[in-house]
Amino acid sequence: MKRIRLPGRRLAAAVLTITLGVGACASATDRLQQGIELEQRGRPVDAARRYIDALKKDASLADARARLQDTGNRAVQDYLAEAAATEARGYSGSAADVLFQLDELRRDASAVGVTLAVPADYAAQRRAMMDRAVEQAMRAAGLSAGRREYAEAIRLLDQGQRWQPTPEQRARMNEARFDAHLGWAEEDAAAGRYRSAFDRAGRAAGIFGRDASAAVRALELQQEVLRRGTVRVAVFPVMADDSTEARLPAGFMGDVQDELERTHWLRAPQFVEVVDPREVREELRRRRPSFGGLGARNAAMIGRALDAEVAVILTVDSVARSETVTSAARRAARTTAGVDTAFTVNEGRRETWTRVNYVMVDVATAQVLDRGAVPAEGGARYRAAKFAGDWRTLALSREDRELFLRNVRDADEQEIRRDLVGGLAPRLGREVFDTILRRVD
Repeated sequence: MKRIRLPGRRLAAAVLTITLGVGACASATDRLQQGIELEQRGRPVDAARRYIDALKKDASLADARARLQDTGNRAVQDYLAEAAATEARGYSGSAADVLFQLDELRRDASAVGVTLAVPADYAAQRRAMMDRAVEQAMRAAGLSAGRREYAEAIRLLDQGQRWQPTPEQRARMNEARFDAHLGWAEEDAAAGRYRSAFDRAGRAAGIFGRDASAAVRALELQQEVLRRGTVRVAVFPVMADDSTEARLPAGFMGDVQDELERTHWLRAPQFVEVVDPREVREELRRRRPSFGGLGARNAAMIGRALDAEVAVILTVDSVARSETVTSAARRAARTTAGVDTAFTVNEGRRETWTRVNYVMVDVATAQVLDRGAVPAEGGARYRAAKFAGDWRTLALSREDRELFLRNVRDADEQEIRRDLVGGLAPRLGREVFDTILRRVD
């Protein structure tokens, strides 16, 4: 017999192909045997699924195909009997779910070429059972809504969607869902839970679309709870005593106030209305000569004049500065008189850390409602020169002169100021708004 030689890789591939084929056949045979055992134990549904698995692995198994046809038909009858018994006990939804399992078995069998038989009127029976399941869910939801158990009512209506409601049933379910969401929203509004009421009314409006006439009641309720629940807030300019401000980068106080006014106070979230900062500053200037400091009592007095409910005092309470030298290089030089000398070029990082305290005052009572602090830090790398005497006596190149001028102009302060403002303003805005919203249910 002629011997066939295969290159090493081709031989390995051929062996692997044969091995996989044998493994697949063995696996299909295993599934067939499992199905036979389950069939003998009176479990036609499980047996049918094993036969389907076997045929997926090896469509040529005639025994598996014949057994699937016989056992699958018996499984269909078992499902129909189970659905009827379940509905007789009053569980139409669970009965409809059994038919979903039946449908799934038929689809899987069809995928391997086996059609499982159902009664001639199965489609009508199935539709009727789905209808009864939907109606049962709607009746139960109506009873729950009548008891003001709105969460349960909505859960039951959502559950009913899976039983394939007709267009007419779907319309009625949407009406019931709208009423449940709106009823829940009205209950929250009556209890002063305005944010919750707004959200639930929004869900109600979304059922039909906010442009639909049916959504008008929900949208009107949203506007009403916004009117009743919105907190009017007077935020005072950021303040600091003279010694604290002197330690901050030049211009910091004005920059952080401008950033807050131009950006953050103009973007108040729902249920927060910020009094125009210009009005706050004007009222503060008008009344400031009559009192020493901006404590809770004076903040409440100004807040009342501005028709605010909450006044917010912002104060820079601490500043820390540091300078870290990472390298120092000695550089030879001469004075303008021709004397040899040297100066040092330092490289490193300068950092400034600060913290702003906020105090929220109830305008009606002048009581402190809440307080907190927001820290921020800014830094910049620098390269600057130092000389033991007067550096102006040195004969310097333009580049070296710039290194000394940086100490005079302190140009890196601008970068530190930008860093501080960019980190502080958004955090302070969020913190103030979040603290106020925690007081709105």
